[in-house]
Amino acid sequence: MNPYEELGNAIIIQASKDYLKAKDLVTRIEVEQFFRSKFFKVLTAVNPEILISRLKKEIEANGRKNVSRPSLPH
Repeated sequence: MNPYEELGNAIIIQASKDYLKAKDLVTRIEVEQFFRSKFFKVLTAVNPEILISRLKKEIEANGRKNVSRPSLPH
């Protein structure tokens, strides 16, 4: 594996960790947008929808369903 592939993998791994640790819906949405971006496609051939699905399953399996939603302005 060349250094560029290693860097791309490290970026995706960190984004996945951020997604799993996220306590708010906004952060998860932002990471999902990254996974669906053109830049993500440059980094990997991984299907972003499969990755997102697996991360959501991991969250559910670990009992971290409670994500705070941003409050709406009154």
